[in-house]
Amino acid sequence: MARRLRWVLASVAAVALLGALSPAAASSPPFRSTRNVAPDRTITWLDTGDSYASGEGATGATGYCQQSANAFGPKAATLLRTAKKWSIDAAPMTACTSHRADDLFNSPLELAGKPVGAPPERGPGVVPDAGSSLWEWGQATSDVDRFDVVTMSFGGNNVDFGKLITDCQTLVPTDWGEFFSGSHQTGCETSEKVLTDRIQAFTGGTPFEPMGPADSPAGGRNGSLVDFYKTVADTMVNDKGVLVVVGYPRLFTPSKHWGRWRGGRCNTVHSFDADMLGNLAVLFDERLRAAVATADGGRGKIRYVSRLEIFDDDGQYKSLCGDGVEWLNSIMLFLRDGTLRKDRGFHPNDLGNVATAERVAGEVDGVVGAPPPTTTTARAAQPAPTTEPTIKSDEQTYEIGSNFSATCTLAWPFAPARGREHVQFRTTCPAVPKQFLFVDVVYVGDLDLRPSKPQVRINGVVADIIRSEYGFTTLVVEADEVLVK
Repeated sequence: MARRLRWVLASVAAVALLGALSPAAASSPPFRSTRNVAPDRTITWLDTGDSYASGEGATGATGYCQQSANAFGPKAATLLRTAKKWSIDAAPMTACTSHRADDLFNSPLELAGKPVGAPPERGPGVVPDAGSSLWEWGQATSDVDRFDVVTMSFGGNNVDFGKLITDCQTLVPTDWGEFFSGSHQTGCETSEKVLTDRIQAFTGGTPFEPMGPADSPAGGRNGSLVDFYKTVADTMVNDKGVLVVVGYPRLFTPSKHWGRWRGGRCNTVHSFDADMLGNLAVLFDERLRAAVATADGGRGKIRYVSRLEIFDDDGQYKSLCGDGVEWLNSIMLFLRDGTLRKDRGFHPNDLGNVATAERVAGEVDGVVGAPPPTTTTARAAQPAPTTEPTIKSDEQTYEIGSNFSATCTLAWPFAPARGREHVQFRTTCPAVPKQFLFVDVVYVGDLDLRPSKPQVRINGVVADIIRSEYGFTTLVVEADEVLVK
């Protein structure tokens, strides 16, 4: 083991300093991988939801549902296929723009009280007719009733967010003095209180009416959003599978970060309204996260991915009108891309979908991925070499094969360096005896390491002790877990 790790360290040490100083070294990891390996079976996957799941706004979006292979669901499956060699079936996709959570088990016409046609016939390439629920569409395009992975994004249309953002746009200022001064002038027709009540009603105990017909997985029952998630997880997901629920981002960077040249507006939305919508995005994210946690009940079968957290990125906003690269489409995209489809605005672009896909892939890997073939116990049983003295502190022993646990600080610019399967980084650890100048860590997978978060908690096994010609001693740790603080 030590020989293998010395080879890994030697292979990355030559590029550690250059890699740490390059832009690529500071970029986001391919996804938040665990130490799991590819499952020993072909994985079935269903992607469903609204326009934020279908890929509205991404390149390649086509058809009535505006589906794109660059949406977060298909992109997450591609990441697992290419980066971890997973075998995944051609995933049926029933995500469709403008659809509500009700539409998963109810047809839109049933909800509108209109006559419903016959369900669609099974077969590849079938598209939904006006009387089909998204569940029926999935049944028509796949012979699988229960999937290993279901990814979804629902709720924006349930709170009429599309109409809301349209109502908030003010194309022509009524007062040019206010425009240039950035003073308050709201365009939204609905108050924040009404919108707050609407979000709380949808995410709370207010039931769908009904959640689905008698022949659907919902069994004709009414149910809340929590019941909805439970029904999907229990009837559409395999026992060892996972349901990944994806939330919604903040559309506008908080207005205090806008340049004054914007005149108090971002994509025709006034700063006051943009900040109100940001408050609602925070509330919606909190409520969706809580509903998922309640529905899961500690099983680990239902996971939540916060797009708000991804796009905000600790104050490095990727939403509209920020200082950096925007991960959302502007209102004028339909003119630039020639589609003349205004709905593409205010939806994630390819970068936003890729960033979401990375987090989704990590959640899927953590539940569905197969455990690694080796264990910490087997490594820890190796005897310490007689050539090295045993070094002890009050908490633990520092010898090859010893368990290691400490809070350490990243030693920039000597961290990190990335290989195909490993990330290696150098740290200093106050609790580690002074004999060790550094603690070098090797972790199988990837980590989001950055200078702004230098503290890490490392749990693993001492793999080697390296002495330089100048007498410096470095402890080498193979980490099982690295927690970025």
